[in-house]
Amino acid sequence: MIIRLLSDKRNERIVLRRSATLLAVETTTFTFMSKLVDADFPTYEYILAPLSGNAITVERKSLMRSVARIAAVADPQVKAPLVGLSWQPDEPLLRVCLAGWPDAAADVIAAETSGTGRVALRISQFVELLDEIQGQRVHLDTNGNPGPVLVTDLDDPDYLAVQTPCSWPFEKSRAA
Repeated sequence: MIIRLLSDKRNERIVLRRSATLLAVETTTFTFMSKLVDADFPTYEYILAPLSGNAITVERKSLMRSVARIAAVADPQVKAPLVGLSWQPDEPLLRVCLAGWPDAAADVIAAETSGTGRVALRISQFVELLDEIQGQRVHLDTNGNPGPVLVTDLDDPDYLAVQTPCSWPFEKSRAA
């Protein structure tokens, strides 16, 4: 907002004021005042769900290729196609499918698994997230469809992303 005010040629004079608790921007036609945040920001640790133990670790490039194969057969009329991810603790596999049509497009890739997981994600958002990760392996943890998916890059201990899942009743999936 300040940049927009500064670039407005009609503002002949701009005054910035700051105190320990307030910031003010004043022009000949406009005054903006805001309280400064008086805490560490963001304190995201308080809003994230604790790790559930329902997790997978998978090679990032394998997961990206699998999601790309699923996306290639998604109906172009569907506004936001979903990819379904599921795993079981007793098998080292991640099952990747087209949510709602698991028999139309499904893939299986090797993974380290713990707990049971079933989650559906918007393909476009998930692909963007995977593109940002630089490491070779990615770790996903979820407490189920209503909770967020915590995504970490195992090669970068400072990387943490949260992917919001979509509702998808796995049991009611239709075959193609």
